[in-house]
Amino acid sequence: MLVRKSLIMLWFVFTCSAQMWQVFGQTSVQTVTGCLSRGDRPGFYSIREEGTGFTITVTGSNDLEKYSAGSNVKLTGSMAREADKDVFRVSNVEQLSTTCEPTFPLQLSMEGAREAVGRATFGVRGGIGFDPELIYVGAHAQLGPLVKSLWFRPSFEFGFGEVTKIASFNFDFAYFLPLTARGSGTDRADFWNIYMGAGPAAHLSHRSFEEEDVNVDFGDWTFDGGLNIFMGLSKRSGFFAELRAGAYGPPKIKLMVGYTFRKK
Repeated sequence: MLVRKSLIMLWFVFTCSAQMWQVFGQTSVQTVTGCLSRGDRPGFYSIREEGTGFTITVTGSNDLEKYSAGSNVKLTGSMAREADKDVFRVSNVEQLSTTCEPTFPLQLSMEGAREAVGRATFGVRGGIGFDPELIYVGAHAQLGPLVKSLWFRPSFEFGFGEVTKIASFNFDFAYFLPLTARGSGTDRADFWNIYMGAGPAAHLSHRSFEEEDVNVDFGDWTFDGGLNIFMGLSKRSGFFAELRAGAYGPPKIKLMVGYTFRKK
């Protein structure tokens, strides 16, 4: 019965997430913000997008060369398919800063901390866990990059089942691989990125059982430390699907989906 309810919940979260990225992801003129560098051939450049870790090939503007030595820029344009490659064709270039080096946590200052928090994105998540079988709901933030494609992704998840309840605080570090896959369209919202990571976790668990007028409590809330290992697919629009494993502490396996609200 619990598995059936879990699958219904997972389908509901997936459907809501899919509807959200369809709404937020459909734009004709798009912008990309991130670190610009030279590409592998003249006239083409590469930008590592801020907020997602995506690496995108860009071309189309003479101003790209001026900022290609590692500037943080905001590009305006649209995606196109050229010579069997997905390229972001730029119509306007705006330099945001002369360097892409992160100021936090490498420089531990209040200004650096405010900058990192200001760049943070937030989202919601849900899914199912096994051993024990639980339904999960939660929220997360994403800060970075800390170093190149490494991001800090703290999250809170609450799992509940027939017997067990678990509140989990996860302190994950996610690395976005320099690999992308394209969906059916050329809009950047149709692009997928692969990521993997790990991080410590703190779990508060409680076991009780209620049947009719009888409530059996197995004790107070207990604390367990843990280690998360995970791998996932993230869509540029914000939707993601993730497989998580607990090296220590419950649960052993989680299947999660969710949505990260990207900044425009």
